[in-house]
Amino acid sequence: MQHRSVNDVTTREVVTARPDTPSKEVAGLFHRNDITAIPVVAVHHTLDWIEDDTEQHLEHPRAYRAAT
Repeated sequence: MQHRSVNDVTTREVVTARPDTPSKEVAGLFHRNDITAIPVVAVHHTLDWIEDDTEQHLEHPRAYRAAT
């Protein structure tokens, strides 16, 4: 088994959303970036919460398809 560091498996280009980002836009971010979670950050770059794609996919299924 090869041991890898956190740096080996993380990305430097983090996709984020703001608390006022429209829900439909967030759904598109999930799909376009092939990710399942997005950090929601405030104006001062503080983490408010992490949004996962479960509810977004159910609420905006067309946004996932339209983003392709």
